[in-house]
Amino acid sequence: MSDAGKTKAEIINELNRLRRKIARFKRMEVGFRKTEKELKESEKQYRQLAKTSMEASAIYGEGKILAANQKFVQMFGYKKSELIGMDILNLFAHEYRNSVKKNIFSEYKKLYQVVGLKKDGPSFIAEIYTYKRCKARVIVICDVVGQKEKGEEFIEFKTISDVAQYGAAIVDISGKIVYLNKSFADMHGYKERELVGKHFSVLHSKNQMRRVNELFTMIKKSQGYANEKVGHIRKNGTVFLTSMSGSLIKDDKGIPVFMAATAVDISEDNKVERVLQEERVQLLSIFDSIDEVIYVADPVTYRILYMNKYFENILGKNSVGKLCYQEFQGLKQPCNFCTNKIILRKKDEPYRWEYYNPFLNKHYAIADRIIKWSDGRDVRFEIAMDITNLKKAEEEVRREKEFAEALIETAQVIVLVLDPKGKIISFNPYMEELSGYTIDQVRNKSWFNTFLPKQDRVKTRRLFLKSIDGIQTKGNINAIIIKDGKRRHIEWHDKTLKDKQGKTIGLLATGYDVTERREAERVLIKYKDGLEQAVTRRTQELVKTQKKLEDAKRLSDIGMLAATVAHELNNPLGVIKTAVFNIRRKVESRVIDTHLLNIEKKISESVRIINNLLSYSHIKIPRYENIAVLKILEECLIHCKERYSRLNLKIKKDYSCKENKTIEADSLHMNELFSNILENSFQSFNNKNGRLSIIVNCDNKMNEFNMVVKDNGKGLSKKDLSKVFEPFFTNKAKGIGLGLTVCKEVVALHKGTISISSKEGVGTTVFVSLPISKKS
Repeated sequence: MSDAGKTKAEIINELNRLRRKIARFKRMEVGFRKTEKELKESEKQYRQLAKTSMEASAIYGEGKILAANQKFVQMFGYKKSELIGMDILNLFAHEYRNSVKKNIFSEYKKLYQVVGLKKDGPSFIAEIYTYKRCKARVIVICDVVGQKEKGEEFIEFKTISDVAQYGAAIVDISGKIVYLNKSFADMHGYKERELVGKHFSVLHSKNQMRRVNELFTMIKKSQGYANEKVGHIRKNGTVFLTSMSGSLIKDDKGIPVFMAATAVDISEDNKVERVLQEERVQLLSIFDSIDEVIYVADPVTYRILYMNKYFENILGKNSVGKLCYQEFQGLKQPCNFCTNKIILRKKDEPYRWEYYNPFLNKHYAIADRIIKWSDGRDVRFEIAMDITNLKKAEEEVRREKEFAEALIETAQVIVLVLDPKGKIISFNPYMEELSGYTIDQVRNKSWFNTFLPKQDRVKTRRLFLKSIDGIQTKGNINAIIIKDGKRRHIEWHDKTLKDKQGKTIGLLATGYDVTERREAERVLIKYKDGLEQAVTRRTQELVKTQKKLEDAKRLSDIGMLAATVAHELNNPLGVIKTAVFNIRRKVESRVIDTHLLNIEKKISESVRIINNLLSYSHIKIPRYENIAVLKILEECLIHCKERYSRLNLKIKKDYSCKENKTIEADSLHMNELFSNILENSFQSFNNKNGRLSIIVNCDNKMNEFNMVVKDNGKGLSKKDLSKVFEPFFTNKAKGIGLGLTVCKEVVALHKGTISISSKEGVGTTVFVSLPISKKS
């Protein structure tokens, strides 16, 4: 409908409606202007307040922050543009928002406490109050931490804990968490904001809370606690152990306001410590079960830190805590052979050495090194193995080896050692003398290619391979070619050499030079017809040669037996002699002394017999030197006179040699020769009076030193006279019959002669002839 079609009444009603709207708009305009004026006034008042206020403040209205001073901006860490328009409740911990919402629109009230949240996450404790300005509210916030009068202890604790690697937290008197550092939150699996405002009970189980409440009560009573082991629960429900300390924070009036606590996660440390302790106990248990000396000492203080049971039993005491050099060596100062400096310089290397401990009378093989002790310091660890018996065994082996080498060196037979391939490992001096080669010239060379004729090599190698396989050959004869190109025929006896595992390592062969015998056999075959006399002569030579070979082998066997018997008798004789000494020292009795003298006499006789055995078994190639022969003879004569002082003898000496006459000979051999000849003469008198004549002359032209020893003792029968040079032949009640055998060997080694003539009941004469000069 158009305006023209409207009735007058309708137009009037429309006008009245418009008038009412205009009036309402005017009223609203007045209200808006009033509100605008009030807001401007409030803003003016706020700005004036903000300029003069020392506290953080903001205007809050219509659910938003309308304005904020610089202190407020700094407190929360936002830019001012970020704060304008923000809901103020977002600036506080969730647990405190209802309290702020409830109090923010009330009239002015007393201060109440809240926990604020900075933009970057960390929380802080604040006090807040509000007052009305028109339709807005002015909010004033006081930073409790920033105010000295609210507790300097709080400030100090927070300043340190913010950068600490351990967990730190503050709770109020009711038990609500008002502050915690990042380490504390991480330890429990939370973010910092999740725990602020919550009661500390969320971090503990019901079982743990009993002890936690006891500690909380202790803090309230201002007692505090330190290094208490307290169980905690992480956000994911796992339980772990902490070491906690707690203290009370008071304000300047002495009123408790907060409680501070620190926490260190020791769950892993506790496990490691427990495992290490168990391992240490196990290790020490192992050491106690080892039958070797083990101990630990401080290399600086020399204090003993540990010794195993075996060592305790040896010493008869536990010396832990005492000084090692006093307890182990009986010294007043550190040992001059101490290895502490060596092992401290080479911490990663063991130092091995051997030592004889006179304090314990034992030999030890020792290993020292530096290890870490349970308290972290470097200590000396030593394990010592008792090798006393091993040392004794080594000494026995050494003596036996020397004896065996002496036999090999003096034996008048070839001693040859080959490896499994037939290469020369060694041979004795006799072979060197026979062949003209030294061992160094042919060592590691083929035996077959070096010494055997070509036509014999295949056959001999075949025999060698059988011997290596364990099939011993005896009496096999083959020719060898010596250095000058001549041939020598050798009779061989062999034995396979094996190691401890039974593996063949070579062949030991002994060979007898039968060249003369072979030559005689060849001559006998060639001149059999018409040469009977020559054959007889050669046969006799062969018999003599054979006898020499047999005697050499027999004497070698006897020598080994003699040395063995002498060795076995020495030990019991030594024990008997010691027993006699101890009896005489402890018992004083003439009767017993008489028996002891008889025992000692028999011991001396036994020792003499043993010495004869050893002399016989140790005869070696002479060591030639110029010796005053008459001086040695006189010394031997004086010794016999002293020994047989009971005899009443007339001794006649006829020396045509000069007193200082020298000959080239072995002085020990000469002493043995003269002593045995004179000993036999003195023993022949059987405690009777007698005469002894010693005649000596030197024939320089003939290069001969001649000696004749004649006595008028009991003499020898023809039967006994033929055996006097045989080993172990004797017709005496004492002795073992080796004296003249030794004499014969000594004279033979010096290229001399010895003979004896005797008649039973008349006496005996011994003739000895020796070269004055070896070269001649």
